[in-house]
Amino acid sequence: VAIGGISGAAGGYLSDRLRRKVPESKAYVIAISQILAAPAIIGTLLASDARVSYFLLFWAYVTAETWVGVAAAMVQDVCMPAIRAQASAVYIAVITIIGGLG
Repeated sequence: VAIGGISGAAGGYLSDRLRRKVPESKAYVIAISQILAAPAIIGTLLASDARVSYFLLFWAYVTAETWVGVAAAMVQDVCMPAIRAQASAVYIAVITIIGGLG
């Protein structure tokens, strides 16, 4: 859980830093993180050694969870200031409900 939190914060920080040069960097950070996670997830499932599988699962988790901070920031970016709190509440509710289903 701690690694996921650190990874989410790092993803948000990275996208904010890149935004100075590339305005659509938030979408790029999400896409690249998922592309980097995919081979590790496949490797986790196909690894014959448990240690390799755990290492790949760790790497997949670190890279796959960078979307969390970026997506929350994107919600704030696309909403007018008057409805940002409501948009954040809806975002958190939907993420919680979807997470509860899985």
